[in-house]
Amino acid sequence: ERYFGQSLDGNMFASLKSFLGGSVDPNFPYEVQDELAIQPPRCVWRVCKGLNKNDGSAVTIFRAIKKDIPDQEYLAAQHAVKRMRTLRHPTVLKFLGSTENETMIAMATEEAVPLHAVLQDDGATNQMGISWGILQITKALEFLSDAGLIHRNVSMSAVFVTPQGDWKLGGMELLASKETNYEELPMRPHDVYEPPEVKKGQHGRGHAWSVDMWGLGCLCHEAHQGLLHTPSDLKTMDKMPKSIIPHYAVLISANPKSRPSPKDFQEQGRLSGKYFKNDFIDTVLFLEELAVKEKEDVAMFYKKLPNLIDDFPRDLSIKKLLPQLLQAFQYGGAGYQVLAPMLKIGKLLNEEEYKVLIVPSLVKLFASPDRATRISLLKKLGDFIEYLDTNVVTNDVFPSVSQGFQDTVPAMREETVKSMLHFAPKLTTKALDAVVTKTFPRLQTDEKPGIRTNTTVCLGKIAKHLSPKTRQATLGPAFLKALKDSFVPARLAGVSALNLTAEYFAPMECAKRLLPVVIGLTMDPEHKVRQQAFQVVHTMLERLEAHSQVMKEQADAKAAEAAANPQTGDSTRTAGTGDVAAGATALLSWASSSLAKPGSDKPGAEPSKALPSRPESQRSKPAEADDDEEFHDCEEGETQDGGDGWGQEDDDTTWDALEVDPEPSKPTRVKSSGLGKPKRGMKLGGRKKDPITSLATPPQDLEDDGNGWGNDEDDLQLDLSADNANGNDGWGDQDEDLNLDGDDGWGNEDWDQSATKTTRPTVRAAVKTEDAEKEARRLAREARKAKMEERRAAKAATGGGVRKKGLGAVKKD
Repeated sequence: ERYFGQSLDGNMFASLKSFLGGSVDPNFPYEVQDELAIQPPRCVWRVCKGLNKNDGSAVTIFRAIKKDIPDQEYLAAQHAVKRMRTLRHPTVLKFLGSTENETMIAMATEEAVPLHAVLQDDGATNQMGISWGILQITKALEFLSDAGLIHRNVSMSAVFVTPQGDWKLGGMELLASKETNYEELPMRPHDVYEPPEVKKGQHGRGHAWSVDMWGLGCLCHEAHQGLLHTPSDLKTMDKMPKSIIPHYAVLISANPKSRPSPKDFQEQGRLSGKYFKNDFIDTVLFLEELAVKEKEDVAMFYKKLPNLIDDFPRDLSIKKLLPQLLQAFQYGGAGYQVLAPMLKIGKLLNEEEYKVLIVPSLVKLFASPDRATRISLLKKLGDFIEYLDTNVVTNDVFPSVSQGFQDTVPAMREETVKSMLHFAPKLTTKALDAVVTKTFPRLQTDEKPGIRTNTTVCLGKIAKHLSPKTRQATLGPAFLKALKDSFVPARLAGVSALNLTAEYFAPMECAKRLLPVVIGLTMDPEHKVRQQAFQVVHTMLERLEAHSQVMKEQADAKAAEAAANPQTGDSTRTAGTGDVAAGATALLSWASSSLAKPGSDKPGAEPSKALPSRPESQRSKPAEADDDEEFHDCEEGETQDGGDGWGQEDDDTTWDALEVDPEPSKPTRVKSSGLGKPKRGMKLGGRKKDPITSLATPPQDLEDDGNGWGNDEDDLQLDLSADNANGNDGWGDQDEDLNLDGDDGWGNEDWDQSATKTTRPTVRAAVKTEDAEKEARRLAREARKAKMEERRAAKAATGGGVRKKGLGAVKKD
């Protein structure tokens, strides 16, 4: 396209036909379009783009307008049409049809552009491409020589280049048999291209091919040096490669008999180190003879080809080599061997060309049952995955690829896992989630440690493409499983994946599920694992610290909002506000003073130690309590707490101030007051004043008098809202709290008098009942002790003369 001028609309095309002096025969099956931007020099034709009316294929139209050229040139155009009809050879411009009327001649050929236009494009060819083109023209001259014909017009103006990059010989205006004299030709050749013997009238002095080989020398000069203006310009050779100079000197020899024949010229040029001996020509000729080559030679050829393509002409690689490689794949059984050079050339294509030329072949290769072909495709996936759209990958490519996850060959499974890094961005979220949830768990238990390691690495890198639900369900269990692998790289991959995907884990999961396991790896025997584990610990701790700050800011905001709206503050206070914090502090004070060791109620007894207070950021929240329900069971090495908001239940350091009664009495359930079950073994004491009376008395102020209750004397101020249904007061679950009204664990907020009247006598009755039971047990123990004393006294009175039988009876009693 870049060699053609701008397209013309209908009006401009009508003007062009008028300018050219007539219209084309309507029966002519080819439509004439716009002229080429660059015309061949010293040519009798005007070259235009054309279109086949039957199939729409592109053609080239040569037009000769009678009024615009001399009569002898018009006769030469008629002569060229007659000769073109009779010539058929791969290196000769293919004739398609012609038409003629009284004003013009039109001839249609295969699509081609003048060589002059191609040589002006720096990216179209290079020295290798020029050598290939000159070799093709030499073959055309050999064909004409064998047919007894002499071209007599070999030059740049007679050579045209097809879209495939092949040089074709045209310009048959002077073509005639070797017996034809120059005087019998329609016109004489341009004097620049006439050999010396013709100028002297001795055209029959040399061989039949001597004239054309002189013209081939002129073509070699113009291909490297530019258009020839005078015969003396042939002496300029500064731009020619050194390998062609010996051949060029023979072609322009003044002695016509010393000029080689076209066949000899090819054979001499194909010798080692000569002009026609280069990688590009070797490659093209090998592909043309591929059907008769041995399999070993073919395999070696495809192996070396990718390293050679960088030196080939870009256009020739795309237009000449790529079609032959695709043909070899489709019909020659080349298989995966052709993949590497095909993809190497594919990098030179634009996106649309790639989709049209390369993608269909790739889809066929993915469906191949040959493992070697599919493994080679997966290894080269990064070179072409960008040209495959989502529909092609999901519907045509990946169904075949996914079979590799279950392949019996480990190499196939491993390459399939690695390929997911490239397929993940192209697959739909639904398809990717299905692969991760169904195949990755099995791959993490593969017998090959490398596959287990790569599965973890792959999962960490494609996590961003998964849906949030799949991430939450799979990442944690998968990485925790990898951390327990006996294979060091697998553990290292698990820790690295955790560090890479830390942002996808909730703070609760990091704290309760992941960190306990990762901290254990800080003592791993492998240094790299320990180093990476420390990095993960630091990352997660920073996230937890940031989350704690957010929680504090939210609590402060709620407290400020409640203070700004006092009329609605009571109904909007929740766990985490300032009032709740104050209530929790009072509650802890009450627990530390009332849950004392036995004997602390005696005068002078030392009070028991209070329970340690927990920071606000570590208290459990109702909204986060449900997070653990979505997690899988804790793996080996993880810790579970008792669900009470304080960590593990067996924490002796927390509960060392409590003493258990050797024979605890069964607590009495008090229904009317709503009191929860007291802790087993706990003793209420350490106060002379009735705690129940103080508890039922409405609070007056919040000032602490230092008596162990947290508030003013004998008062307990706990302003907890009714929304705190799960006892979010720092003590854990609802059933572990002191429940006075069955809702928030501390009774009605308004301390109404009806509740007070009902609670006081009932609770007192419960305390009296418990005291009575204790007194009964004490009396029973004293009775048994007195009976034993009586028996000892009886034994002492006998003076040791009691018979064994009697003694036995005493023991039995």
